[in-house]
Amino acid sequence: MESPSFNRKPKARVSFNRKSKARASLVIQTTTPAHAFGLRLNDDSPAFGSAPPFTQGDIMRKPRWSFWALVALAATAAAGCGGSGLESVSGKVLLGDEPLTKGNVSFHRVGGGAMGTAVIQSDGSFTVKTGAQGGLAPGDYLIAVEARGPMPASTKEDPEPIPPLITPQKYANPKTSGFKCTVPLKEPLVLKLQPQ
Repeated sequence: MESPSFNRKPKARVSFNRKSKARASLVIQTTTPAHAFGLRLNDDSPAFGSAPPFTQGDIMRKPRWSFWALVALAATAAAGCGGSGLESVSGKVLLGDEPLTKGNVSFHRVGGGAMGTAVIQSDGSFTVKTGAQGGLAPGDYLIAVEARGPMPASTKEDPEPIPPLITPQKYANPKTSGFKCTVPLKEPLVLKLQPQ
């Protein structure tokens, strides 16, 4: 008996069953022993295998799925490349000649629109966000700055106290702060508050 050769390239024959209009099946037959493919057959395993049947509709839908996958990928790439239309806005807040080490800055769009907000860092710097996205939409803005001190202890007269302002009251109102800007900016903002 001739011993099987493992150097031979597996030979396979693929046939497409077209007898049924409603359903088609793909059958792969091979004359090469199963162990040449690294397969392990049980006693009740057939000598030849067949792929699970699929309909002709399944064949037609594959290009469609590929198309929508490319559309989703293109949309994601556009969003990652600044597709939001927001412009980067950053700056620094000074109280007198010293950096304001905490507080918040808010940007109110003239004529209405989404408000931008920023948290003042310990060095006085800030970076504006609109919602969860960085930046501001192009346009004119009025700016408010507010910083508060520690929370005071509650009393019977005032069970829910409000932390006192450490910045002058006028800067907390965008209409009286005197600060405004036009986005996009030519350079980072410097907001200088005068102490009380």
